[in-house]
Amino acid sequence: MGTARAYGEAGVVDGKIYVFGGCDDVHDNYYGEVFHPKTRTWNPFPPMPKRKGGKKLIHESMVIDQKVYAVDEAERTFYYSPREGKWGTGNRGEQKGNRREGIGA
Repeated sequence: MGTARAYGEAGVVDGKIYVFGGCDDVHDNYYGEVFHPKTRTWNPFPPMPKRKGGKKLIHESMVIDQKVYAVDEAERTFYYSPREGKWGTGNRGEQKGNRREGIGA
C-alpha cells in the first residue's frame, strides 16, 4: 500500500480490492487505494470531488452493484464506480444518529 492503514474498509469489484480510509493522511491521493492481484500493485483512487465540510474519516464501506460505497463520520455516503471511473454521492436525510440510508438499506 502507498500509506499505512489501521481499520480501513475494503471491498472487491471485478477481482480488485478497494480500500477506503484507515489512515491519518486524508490527502486525496491516499484516501483510497486499489490492489490489482494480477500485477500485485497498489494504486490510489482518482481524486475525490470536494465535499462540504472538508475531509471526514471513513467508518464503513461496502460494495453494491459494482460500486464501492463509504460512509463518513458525518453519516454521508459516497461511492466510487471503478467501471465508470467516477465518484458519486449517496443520500443524506434529516435523520440523526447512526444510519445507512442510500447504500442499499
